[in-house]
Amino acid sequence: MKNIFTAILCCLLFIALSTLAATKQTLQTPDNAPATSDISTDLKLQQQKLEFFKERLDSQDKRIGDLAFYLSLSLACFGVLMTVIVVFFSFRSTKEAVLSAKEEARKEVEAQAKIIIETWLSKEGQPLLVKKVEDTLRPEVDKALGDIRNAAGGVLSGLEEEQRIAHDHNTKHGQLCEQYEKVLSELSARTVDKAQPLSDEQKKTVDEMVKELESKPPKEYRFEDWFMLGIQAFESEKYETAADQFSKAAEAATESVDQAKALLSKGITLGQMQRNEEEIAVYDEVLRRYGEATETALRERVAKALLNKGFTLGQMQRNEEEIAVYDEVLRRYGEAAETALREPVAKALLNKGVTLGQMQRNKEAIAVYDEVLRRYGEAAETALRELVANALVNKGITLGQMQRNEEAIAACNEVVRRYGEAAETALREQVVNALVNKGAALSQMQRNEEAIAACNEVVRRYGDEAEMALRAQVAKALVNKGVSLGQMQRNEEAIAVSDEVLRCYGEAMETALREPVAKALVNKGVSLGRMQRNEEKIAVYDEVLRRYGEAAETALRELVANALVNKGVTLGQMQRNEEAIAAYDEVVLRYGEATETALREQVARARNGLGFVLLCKAKKSWNDGDETFATELLTQALSKIEAALKDKPDEPIYLGNQAYILFLLGRREEAQPILARAISLGGEELRQGKLKDAGIHTLPQDEAFKELILGLQVQKPANRG
Repeated sequence: MKNIFTAILCCLLFIALSTLAATKQTLQTPDNAPATSDISTDLKLQQQKLEFFKERLDSQDKRIGDLAFYLSLSLACFGVLMTVIVVFFSFRSTKEAVLSAKEEARKEVEAQAKIIIETWLSKEGQPLLVKKVEDTLRPEVDKALGDIRNAAGGVLSGLEEEQRIAHDHNTKHGQLCEQYEKVLSELSARTVDKAQPLSDEQKKTVDEMVKELESKPPKEYRFEDWFMLGIQAFESEKYETAADQFSKAAEAATESVDQAKALLSKGITLGQMQRNEEEIAVYDEVLRRYGEATETALRERVAKALLNKGFTLGQMQRNEEEIAVYDEVLRRYGEAAETALREPVAKALLNKGVTLGQMQRNKEAIAVYDEVLRRYGEAAETALRELVANALVNKGITLGQMQRNEEAIAACNEVVRRYGEAAETALREQVVNALVNKGAALSQMQRNEEAIAACNEVVRRYGDEAEMALRAQVAKALVNKGVSLGQMQRNEEAIAVSDEVLRCYGEAMETALREPVAKALVNKGVSLGRMQRNEEKIAVYDEVLRRYGEAAETALRELVANALVNKGVTLGQMQRNEEAIAAYDEVVLRYGEATETALREQVARARNGLGFVLLCKAKKSWNDGDETFATELLTQALSKIEAALKDKPDEPIYLGNQAYILFLLGRREEAQPILARAISLGGEELRQGKLKDAGIHTLPQDEAFKELILGLQVQKPANRG
C-alpha cells in the first residue's frame, strides 16, 4: 500500500516539474535575438523585445493557471482512485471470509456483504478513508505546491528583471537619441571652428555617440557617423584624421547641405595644418558644386566658403585676391534679405575694411566701415549689431592712425551711445574696446585728464567682470592710465597703477593678461627712470626678463626685447658700458633672426645702442691717447649702426649716429648729407641731441662737428601720407 502511495506522489511531482520546466523554457529569450549595435535602430529593437517579454508573461500566467488546474484535476482523480482501491481491497477481504462458509450461502453472503460495504462507504467509510489519505499526502502535496510556487516566482522575478533592463535600455537610448538630434541641430548651422570650440556638453555628447559606433562596422557608417568622428578628431587637434573623416562624411552624405557642411569642415581643418592651397581648393569645390544653388542653407555655406577663402588669402599676404573674394560675396548676396546671408555679407565688408587698413588704404577702409553702418546700423539681430559695433571701433582706430583724433573719439562715443547698456557679452566687449581706444586717442592729444577719466570709466563698468575679454581690457585701461599719469609727471601715481596691474593680474597665465602685466612693468621702469631710481629701474626690467624671457608670443617677446634695450640704455647712462653691451648683445642673440616687424625694430634699437656705446668708448680711448684702438672701436660702431639702418633706414637717431662716427673717422663729406637728412627728419630735438653727444669725452674734432650741426637748417619733413 505504501508503495502505491509513493508511486502516485512521484507521478504528481513529475507532472508538476514537467510543467514548470516547460514554462521556464518558454520564458528564455531566443538565442537568435538581434544585437542592438546600431544606435539609430536600437529603440525599435528594444520595443520589439518588450513586446516579446509581454507575450511571454501572458503565456507564463496561462501556464501557471494550467498548472493549478492540472493539480486540482490530479487530486480529484486521486480521490476517486483511492475510493476504488478501498472498495477493491474491502471487497477482497470480505470474499475470503465468505469462502470459508458453505457454498449454499455464498451468493447471499456476497449480496449482504455488498450491501453492507456500500452502505458503510456511502455513510462513514469514504470520508474517513479520504481524510486518512489527505492526512498522509497533504504534507507532500503542500511541499510540491511550494516548490512549484518558488520555481514560478523565480521565473517571474527573472522576467521582471528582463523588463527592467529593457526599460532602462529603452530610456537610455531615448536620451541618446535626443542628444544626437540636439547635437545635429546645433551643428547644422556651423562647421568646425577653432575660435568657437564645442561646449563641454557638446563634447560629451559627441564622445558618447562615437563610443556607440565601436560595435558598428565602418562600412555601415552614415554621414552623421563620419561627421561626429571628424568633430571629435578636430576637437582633439588630430587634424589629419579629422580631414580624412570629413572627406568620408562628404562621400557618405545624401543631402547637399550635409555634403557642403562636411567640405567646409575639411577646408577649415586643412587650414589648421597650414595647408592653405588645399584649403582654398576645397572652398572652390563648394563654390563649383553649389554656387548656383537657390536654397538658403546652401547659399549660406557658399558664402561661408568664400569668407574662409578670403581670410586664408589674407594670411598668405595675397591681399588683392582677398579683397576680390569679399567683393564676390557682396555681388552674390549683397541684396539678400535672409539673416543667414546678411551676416556673411557684413563680415565680408568688415574683413575688407581691415585688409584695406593693413594696406594703408585708410580712406577706403573708413568708407567700407561706413557701408557696414549704412546697411546694418538699424539691424535688430545680435550678430549684425556686433558687426556694426566692430566696424565703428575699427573706424575709430583707423581715424586715430590718421591723427584724426576728434573723429576717432566721436566714433568711440557712438559705440557707447548705441550699445553702452547692452547685456550681450559680444557687444559689451566692443563698448569696452571703444572706451579704451577713446582713452588712447585723448592721451595722444595730451588731454590726459580726459584720458584718465575714460580709463576710470572702463574700470567702473567692467572692473568686477569675470569674462576674459573684459578683464583684459580693464588691465589695458589701467596700463594706459599709468602712461597718462607718467606724461603728467605724476610718477608715483603711475608706479602705483602699474603695481595695481601686477597685483590683480600678475599670476594670470592667459596671454591676454600677461601682455598688460609686462607692459605695466616696462612702464614702471620708465617712471622709475624719470625719478633717477636707476637701480630699481634695472631690477624691474630684470623682472620682465624673468617672467617672460621664454615666452613664445610675439607681443611678449617684443616687451622682453624692449626691457633689455631700456636696461642697456640705463646702464650706458650710468657709465656701466660693459653691462650695457651685454644687455644689447642679449637682444641680438635672442631676436636677431626674428622676422616680425616689432622685434626687428627692437633689434635695430639694440644695434644702435651698441654702436653708441662703442662710440663713447672710442672717444674715451682717444682721449686716453690710444687712437688706434679708438679707430677700431669706431669702425665696429659704424657696422652696428649700419645694421640698424637696414631695418629702420629713416630713423633720425640712427642717421645722426652714423654721421657722427663718419665725421670722427675723417669722412666728413659723407657725414654732412647724412647729418642734414637726420636733422631734417628729427628736427630740433635731434639737433640738440647731437650737440649733447659731442660733449661726451670731448675731442678736438667735436668743435667742428658742432659747427656743422649748427650750420644746418631744420627743414620740415616731407608729408609721407
